[in-house]
Amino acid sequence: PVNQRGRIGGTETIGFRVDTVPPANAAATAPKFTTSSYVPLTLGATGASEMLISNINYGEGGVWEELAKEREWRLTDGDGLKKIYVRFRDRAGNTANALAVTEKVSDMPNQYKIMATAGENGNIVPSGEVTVWKGDDRDFVIVPDDGYEIGEVLADGVPVTLKDGNHFTFRNVTNDASISATFEAKAAVTYTITATADANGTTRPSGVVTVNEGDEIIFDIIPDDGYEPDIVQIDGKRVRLRDDNTYKFINLGKDYTLFVTFKKSM
Repeated sequence: PVNQRGRIGGTETIGFRVDTVPPANAAATAPKFTTSSYVPLTLGATGASEMLISNINYGEGGVWEELAKEREWRLTDGDGLKKIYVRFRDRAGNTANALAVTEKVSDMPNQYKIMATAGENGNIVPSGEVTVWKGDDRDFVIVPDDGYEIGEVLADGVPVTLKDGNHFTFRNVTNDASISATFEAKAAVTYTITATADANGTTRPSGVVTVNEGDEIIFDIIPDDGYEPDIVQIDGKRVRLRDDNTYKFINLGKDYTLFVTFKKSM
């Protein structure tokens, strides 16, 4: 900076950040079909303040205007597929594009309804009465609750096999339809622990013990009078008991064997 006498003083460094991040989540949607030359648009872009809509190309043949969530737009003349180009802009001048597509027709095509229902312990997405244009495909996702799995899925009353991650798709829809799903509890995954001991004591529980996956179980090691635990093996490897003469299995994920020997007390 220059002081009052015209002398140059020390320099200063000023830091600043240039915003180069474009608006996010740019979206523009229009009805799939229309018989009118005017269509309602649904618009949005995170961080944008302006938009330019055009029937020609992005940023051409239109004027910048304040961002709006909804806007009625005039299509070009004639029937057929129409593309609507939308460019969004933020205050730093960064832009993002979105394309809306609609088809101008003389008569609206037929629509059909698919009734989607799910039993207890799960859901189907979308659900309820779903409207589909003639000739379109419609995908449904079957979602069981935790601890449950899909029991049966019926499309128009006929059992179907799901593909691609619990999806079912009605293709080229030309009539009303239905889809329903039922759910059932998952079968428990179990493992066994085979517990044995020599002649001078026992384990409690003993024999072949069934345990659910992920569960835990405690075995009491019980010597006969005048004896004490000597060797304790899990799958043939020696282990130590806890102070109370017990052994605890946690988070079961496989089968095990437990074998115990005893010795005379000192």
